[in-house]
Amino acid sequence: MKLKFLTLLLLISSVVKSQQIHLQATIVDAQTNRPIPNTFVSIKLKPNAYYWQSDNSDKRFYYKADTAGKVDFTTNKITVEDTLTISCFNYQTQLLKLKDVTASHIIKLIPIDKPLKYEADHSELVSVGSKKKTSKYYSAMVDPGYEQAMFMHGSQDIQGVVQTVGFYLGDGSGKSKGDATASFRIRLFKIDTAAGPGDELTKDIIITSAKKGDAWFDVDISAYNIESPCDGFYVAISFLDSGYYKIKKDAPTLNFLGNPLEYGASPPNIIMPRLAYTADEFERPRTYFSINRSGENMTRHWVNDYYNNSYMIRATILVPK
Repeated sequence: MKLKFLTLLLLISSVVKSQQIHLQATIVDAQTNRPIPNTFVSIKLKPNAYYWQSDNSDKRFYYKADTAGKVDFTTNKITVEDTLTISCFNYQTQLLKLKDVTASHIIKLIPIDKPLKYEADHSELVSVGSKKKTSKYYSAMVDPGYEQAMFMHGSQDIQGVVQTVGFYLGDGSGKSKGDATASFRIRLFKIDTAAGPGDELTKDIIITSAKKGDAWFDVDISAYNIESPCDGFYVAISFLDSGYYKIKKDAPTLNFLGNPLEYGASPPNIIMPRLAYTADEFERPRTYFSINRSGENMTRHWVNDYYNNSYMIRATILVPK
């Protein structure tokens, strides 16, 4: 296969007085020289760098390229000792120390080849998770930075390569109306000893967005060659932090004491995707959510969903016959 490459031209300058880092990037296809939109630059933080850091915090600071493939931001939340990551869907994530980036630096993102492990004529595609076609229910009160995960019922003893993951997303309605086409992250997890989400199966950053609302949105992740564990797995929709979502016009951003709201606004006023759920689709659904701050050590952890909703999340597994 003839490899395609993306080039990333980076310029970093440090303002000593304010200890800020300024990063400018133009992301283009090396073969066509056309800009690549929707590429994410994120920061891999050093351990315990910030109080909100969690077990996956190295992938929670995202800077999205615009439609011209350009990224331009200034921040004091990072230093030249931190690590830059460049992610594009279906391309290998690249890591680079910020201090090693120069004005003439070129980074090539290599596309991920789809696995050839299973031939289509000698395999079977197995569907797991939600089987509903449509739903009128939406989880409208999820906060930015939170994750919702559901065990893929039917995935036990199904060993193969995960081909797709899907989510039924909508805009919501009324005062909690959002935007089904806003960006979110996809994560897959093994099962831990307590039967909840354990070690992460997704090693790359997978950020995407739906094309429309009130419909299933299935994402082909076969190129990542993720093996389906014999005891099943969880699929999670991970919402980005509040800075990546729009806030409704004229929505209050201060609390009754006049202090800024934690997420910039109350969750119903943040224009995010709304994940649908169904009423009693599974006799014993296994659903969890994660919060980004917990207890004294401020680490991310998973909590049983209080209502134990049957989320409309699904997946397919390619299994050899």
